Amino acid sequence: PITGWRFNTLLATTHIALSEVPKRLNAKLIHAKLDLFKKFCITYNEKPTLKVAGLNPHAGEEGLLGNEEKDWLNDALISWNEKNSDIKLLGPFSPDSCWNSSAKAWLNKDAEKHDGILAMYHDQGLIPMKVIALNYSVNTTIGLPFIRTSPDHGTGFDIAGKGIAQCQSMIEAIKAAIEITKNSRLLNTH
Repeated sequence: PITGWRFNTLLATTHIALSEVPKRLNAKLIHAKLDLFKKFCITYNEKPTLKVAGLNPHAGEEGLLGNEEKDWLNDALISWNEKNSDIKLLGPFSPDSCWNSSAKAWLNKDAEKHDGILAMYHDQGLIPMKVIALNYSVNTTIGLPFIRTSPDHGTGFDIAGKGIAQCQSMIEAIKAAIEITKNSRLLNTH
């Protein structure tokens, strides 16, 4: 972005149906994702601030709009943070406003910044990424034994051959792959 701030969002689950998300989420998975995210983010900031989006609207509102946060997510975040006191872990936040600070930091160098947000599922994390970063977002799969980056906008089959595609996200994906290649600490997260 204009501000030079890194905008990182990690997804707790992969491409699965929304109805499957609550069935796949558990404390062990959240801990594993936070461990991976921490390892990635400390490459850029030795003491990162990580935010976590709740699964339910308004992060469940103490069981009024879903029980996952109250039943296990809050405790999972507390127990992970107790073992990782060098990380500032915040949340779970209401998903409808969790990325507001990201939008501000994208445009304003003086805005309060965080190092990453853990989203519970695909669209929860990628819709705000794509709205805020538009053609500058890059999909990077961390945790693989090799480097993988790609434009975040997808394949673009609907505009193929029409001469209207833009290349910025591809350029950013190549730049990210080069950055990861040059940074030995990042290579260890793959």
